[in-house]
Amino acid sequence: MVLVLKLAKIEISYCFIFVIRMFKRAIDKNPELTNIGKKWSQEEENLLLQRIKENKSHNDISIEFKRTQGGITSHIKYLAVKYYNDNEPIEIINHITGLSKEIIMEAVDNEKQKKLNKTSKKKSDNNTIKPCIIDKENDILPQNNIADEVASQIDKITISKPITHYMLNAEQQAVLDEVNQGKNVFVTGPGGVGKSFLIREIKRQLEIKGKKVAITSLTGMAALLIGSDARTIHSWSGIGIGTRSLEETHNFIRKCQPKVREAWRTTHTLIIDEISMMSDEMFEKLDQLGRLLRWKPEIPFGGLQIVCLGDFYQLPPINTKFVFESPMWEESIHTIVFLDTIYRQKDPVFQKILNEIRIGEVSDETDAILKKRLKIDFSKETIQPTKIFTRRDMVDSVNKECLEKLPGEVYTYKAITKGKVNTDAIKNAIKKLDSNAQYVEELTLKIGSQVMLITNLDQEAGLVNGKVGIVKNCYPKFVEVIFKGHTEPTKIEYNEWILDDYETVSRNQIPLILAYAITTHKSQGATLESAYIDIGRSVFEYGQAYVALSRVKNLDALYLHDYDRRAIRAHPKVVNYYNSL
Repeated sequence: MVLVLKLAKIEISYCFIFVIRMFKRAIDKNPELTNIGKKWSQEEENLLLQRIKENKSHNDISIEFKRTQGGITSHIKYLAVKYYNDNEPIEIINHITGLSKEIIMEAVDNEKQKKLNKTSKKKSDNNTIKPCIIDKENDILPQNNIADEVASQIDKITISKPITHYMLNAEQQAVLDEVNQGKNVFVTGPGGVGKSFLIREIKRQLEIKGKKVAITSLTGMAALLIGSDARTIHSWSGIGIGTRSLEETHNFIRKCQPKVREAWRTTHTLIIDEISMMSDEMFEKLDQLGRLLRWKPEIPFGGLQIVCLGDFYQLPPINTKFVFESPMWEESIHTIVFLDTIYRQKDPVFQKILNEIRIGEVSDETDAILKKRLKIDFSKETIQPTKIFTRRDMVDSVNKECLEKLPGEVYTYKAITKGKVNTDAIKNAIKKLDSNAQYVEELTLKIGSQVMLITNLDQEAGLVNGKVGIVKNCYPKFVEVIFKGHTEPTKIEYNEWILDDYETVSRNQIPLILAYAITTHKSQGATLESAYIDIGRSVFEYGQAYVALSRVKNLDALYLHDYDRRAIRAHPKVVNYYNSL
């Protein structure tokens, strides 16, 4: 065993010596490149991304950074892989790094292969100790004292996880500048402008300064799309399902929710996504809670900085006024920043179409293009476009019909409650979660059925919320699914959804839904690979057509079930609000 360990140490020594010699040769050949092999600082990476944005050549960047061109290229690829693993869209990574989509995916695949090789080698090393023969007379190994010294140097090396950061565009930087000045900001713009990317960067930069940041959204689904550290505003704030009065909510938080009370008092910046879905009444209640719990009744939100993001042209709040109709909105918001650069859709024609539809206008040119997307045959596609309908009964009917057409056994998975359900309040919270969450209480599947993943299972592998696949096998406690772009089935086990206000109680269900059809409301915030959309007479709400159409990246991925020019409408109050800014 001792011999094996020594040999392993010597093998590492060889690698270390080789790397040192490689760097030495590079430096000897290019004495002016004094930064070869040195760790990249955060400032250097920021400057690197700035130079890429300025369209500087890798040769010019190499001279400026005193590194080899190969080193520059390798680090850009490294950043691209990091962004990909953080679930950034390929379009944004292309914009940030300047690398083509092909090179980005090649770098991602190479990194995955390296990990697989390491895993295979580790398993092999654990299972088998390979014999090693030493020729004592022709010993080519380094002397023990040299090997030990190199190994001791290796022991002193600390490998730290690089900090991932991004180059913001001018609009996004304007948001960050206002936030850094402590202002309350409203960020608005069309879908696909890199909102989730901006939220994470705001949080990262504020936390570097020692600030505590909370990320929230109006729905659990939207929170899930932002990241694992996001929560619903109902849960974070302690207002729960919102049935209590302000006084009752304040007393309940103060006496029964110490974590919520602490969050209100110690958080520096509260980010609220999908603010367009918040009512004026809820906004005012949050403002009053902040004043009471932070002991600063004279300042909006008790001095808590708020950053609100949303697009009022999308689905409005239900049966209530818009948040901007509250007098507290104008008093609380110091700055409004518009994001106009769209990353989800690169096609300028499709961008123009969506920009028109967003504000409720349809030119004759757009009208003609949309009519051409009607009645296109997609029957030969292995994975069918997800159908988006306005009404739940239409969605249920399509999913049921498609499932019944499949042969074979039916498998049913029922949502399970874990934890003690010993009060009516908990029972009501379960009912509310069941009605609002994306999971279904009773999931019915067959082998061959088309499903959509409703959680971020493995971002590195692209298994994220909205990924569509085909059921391969069904078992009592899990389902195997082959997702688009994957050759091997993925094991999908029960996922946990914790109740707001009741952290010891959860609902557990297989995180899949039938993906033949979904409602427009359920589709908000998601990016779909292809969609079959109804924007005909069934559209009954302002913004519904825009939300549905903006789910896909290009016109080729868009199929229309029905289309009525009159269905494309923007709320008059929203139009007036944006015109007044």
